[in-house]
Amino acid sequence: MRTSADMTEFELICVIVNFGMASKVLHIAREHGVPGGTIFVGRGTAIRNPILEFLELRDIRKEILVMISEKSVGSRALEEVQERLRLDKPNHGIAFTMPLYVFLGSGDYEFDCDSESESESGGGTTTMYHSIFII
Repeated sequence: MRTSADMTEFELICVIVNFGMASKVLHIAREHGVPGGTIFVGRGTAIRNPILEFLELRDIRKEILVMISEKSVGSRALEEVQERLRLDKPNHGIAFTMPLYVFLGSGDYEFDCDSESESESGGGTTTMYHSIFII
């Protein structure tokens, strides 16, 4: 069994793009070594505009792509996605990553959550969550 000292680092990659673009993002990511991902349909609203409200065009459909990969592989794939789809431009999408300490299907890895939680909190108690986020 591997321990946290020699464990490969994994990241959760989230990409939010306009409806119909997530499959293209996934294709680019697979070309660069990301094994796969899951696409969710998201829904948001546009800025208040009386004309859009009258035409009932305020709802905007988005796609949310979630992928897990090794940190180095994910970084290269995300750079290519950003470059090819121009995520740096407004209304083209957004992407972010966050480290994963434990996930199902990661093989025979072990991770000692207690030691990290104790050093982060400064006390001897273990926290239940490593992060909570809202988009």
